[in-house]
Amino acid sequence: MLVRPLVDKLLLENVKMPLTFIYGEHDWMDYRNGLGIVKRFKEKGCTADLHRVPNGGHQMFMENPDEFSRILIESLTSRQCEQTLPL
Repeated sequence: MLVRPLVDKLLLENVKMPLTFIYGEHDWMDYRNGLGIVKRFKEKGCTADLHRVPNGGHQMFMENPDEFSRILIESLTSRQCEQTLPL
């Protein structure tokens, strides 16, 4: 089965909140696809960022839990996440 990159599926008009992508440094997924999304969203004035966890693979939350947790907490507590979404 052919898997299309997320960059082809994630549409700006469907996203109503900041985006954060977290990849492991040795992840089998190509972080450049996430980087493409971040670039496209930032060009349109939306909030998006990407982090790579050192010494982590696809399960970076197990391979480097301290750094993964730091990135996750930082992302969730940043001012960019103070937006509220309509229910």
